[in-house]
Amino acid sequence: MVSAFEWLKDESVEGDQVIIYFSGHGDVETLTDAHNGFLLTYNSPKAVYFAGAFPVYILKDYLTTLSKKDVQVTFIVDACRSGKLAGGAAGASQTNQVLQQQWQNEVKILSCQPGEYSLESASMGGGRGIFSYHLIRGLQGLADMNKNMEVTLSELWMYLSIQVPMATDPLPQNPLVSGKMQTTLANVDLATLQALHEDQGTLGTLVASLNPKGFVDDILEKIDTADARSYRIFEKSLEDGDLLTPVRFAAYEIYIDFLSKEIEEKKQSYGVALGLAL
Repeated sequence: MVSAFEWLKDESVEGDQVIIYFSGHGDVETLTDAHNGFLLTYNSPKAVYFAGAFPVYILKDYLTTLSKKDVQVTFIVDACRSGKLAGGAAGASQTNQVLQQQWQNEVKILSCQPGEYSLESASMGGGRGIFSYHLIRGLQGLADMNKNMEVTLSELWMYLSIQVPMATDPLPQNPLVSGKMQTTLANVDLATLQALHEDQGTLGTLVASLNPKGFVDDILEKIDTADARSYRIFEKSLEDGDLLTPVRFAAYEIYIDFLSKEIEEKKQSYGVALGLAL
């Protein structure tokens, strides 16, 4: 990433357009009181982000340098929460808040607000992020409110602020933007736009199943350790196709154990309630 930014810095000239799209996790380090924000790369070491993650303050310096060269910078962030990160759910939220700040003249488009999940759906584009799905369709022309064949930041924001929350309801996801609202982000191709409008009539229900990244991790942190371990084994058994065998680690057996435990807890709860009533 550093090498790519160095290339952008050296090669970009006045009037160029630079688009940076990051999809993944963001978090803060907990080793210093500064709690610096980081974008987590595929090989980022756990917790010790200084040893391999990409610092937000370095990102800020690169984007500011590009903007000062009169390069139009558009930075798109599709980052999500996860309770397993060093900074926990709050760490991702803090990173999101830093990324939201205006540094220079860059345009920023964030998939969700601090504290929200970036959601996915199997019914969108064969399985993808709901934000990215509507982002691309908006840029292709569905966000062109005044029909002048251009999509501005203000038009895209209005489009995303309606489409994304509607698609993720009842779970909240509200994209954020910052920058000059009149900035033109895309020119509309008429043939592509017509194809999108034809597709609109055959979409049906878009959100068949939502997959909030990090949602399961957050829940597992709050339940009994043994139950969390059993769930991970259950998950692995499903992935490996071990549905009925081996007996101790079969997905079916673990499911029955969970079900039996839930029934027992309900019986105890009912017994306590009955005793109070008597």
